[in-house]
Amino acid sequence: MTPKLQAAAGLLGLMLLLPAHITALGCNSLKLEQQRLNSESLKMLKEAGTKFPEECLENMTSFNLPAKTLKAHHPEFATKAIHEILQGFFSILSSDLVKSDWEYTTKTRFLNMVHAQSTHQRCLRKDVTLGWSKEEWKTKLKLKKYFKRIWVFLKENGQSSCAWDILRLELQMGFIYTDILTQRMDI
Repeated sequence: MTPKLQAAAGLLGLMLLLPAHITALGCNSLKLEQQRLNSESLKMLKEAGTKFPEECLENMTSFNLPAKTLKAHHPEFATKAIHEILQGFFSILSSDLVKSDWEYTTKTRFLNMVHAQSTHQRCLRKDVTLGWSKEEWKTKLKLKKYFKRIWVFLKENGQSSCAWDILRLELQMGFIYTDILTQRMDI
């Protein structure tokens, strides 16, 4: 077995174990666990780079996270929005579009944390009514457009050294919003 195949098998094994860990937690302590993982994700993103490079300022792109639409205070809405954001983050970070400075194990650890948070949301969504209100659909579509803008940027610039720094800042902002929404979850 090649080293790359061994690493992929190890990642798959970890991802299979995460749902068991989440189920063992039960839904009682998930808000605290979600907050811990949000904080850890932010810390890893901050440690992934130092000061934002000046040469990247001219490439700075605003992806326009729909912050206004995320201000809803309904706990079910917060849970659904967090789930959408985490799915978007996971898709972007698990793609090959961005050239990051992270070593493979650090990136894998970060992806596992994002996956764990998404798994938490699945547990919480058991209590959330299925379906989306008209307002929630609008927000979901705005989030999809937000992630589409990021995908387009990465397809055009993903291999540049600045793309990772710009994405890292955007992810930090996204995790800050995720943390705010976590406060609104009703657990």
